[in-house]
Amino acid sequence: EHGCAGFFTEEETEASGGILLSDDEQTPTPGRYADDWRELVPMAAESFDAVQIEALRRGDLAACFGPQFAGLDLSEPMRLPTGRMRLIDRVVELDPTGGRYAAGLIRAEADIRTDAWFLTCHFVDDMVMPGTLMYECCLHTLRVFLLRMGWVTAQSDVSYEPIPGAASTLRCRGPVTQATRVVTYEVQLREIGYHPEPYA
Repeated sequence: EHGCAGFFTEEETEASGGILLSDDEQTPTPGRYADDWRELVPMAAESFDAVQIEALRRGDLAACFGPQFAGLDLSEPMRLPTGRMRLIDRVVELDPTGGRYAAGLIRAEADIRTDAWFLTCHFVDDMVMPGTLMYECCLHTLRVFLLRMGWVTAQSDVSYEPIPGAASTLRCRGPVTQATRVVTYEVQLREIGYHPEPYA
């Protein structure tokens, strides 16, 4: 809703300044947790390489996150998407107390190939990664954080969905093009809770 897309000259893009945060947006603010919040598994600052992220695509949580995820009775564990939706390659930082809200920060990277499907189809004369796909990359990054928190289940019909009525804003402040080599996605958690369903 209320979308506004624009086409910009190379000069306008170069002068955009990237992601610009106001003083208010940079001010540390305590995050919010549910009253009945409890940590499911011990968390620590860590990172995950390409091999570990590939394990998440297979649903092998222990191969990515370590022995505390071994032996779980999960016939269909939640995993990262694969195929064309293979959107992140590694997590360079996961900090459970990081970010502006001290409720968690995660940074993932994606390597960009010049023949990536999302570039070659959008657009023929100005190949850029669609902003909605950048948003999806952020959601995959958040998914890694949630899985690492221990938000896993034996149920097979579980999915990640936007919270109805919770607005979000996507601002793309620079293009991903064939000249781009690596993109970084950063997600900072502000609030975590359980009701009516687990949410972040």
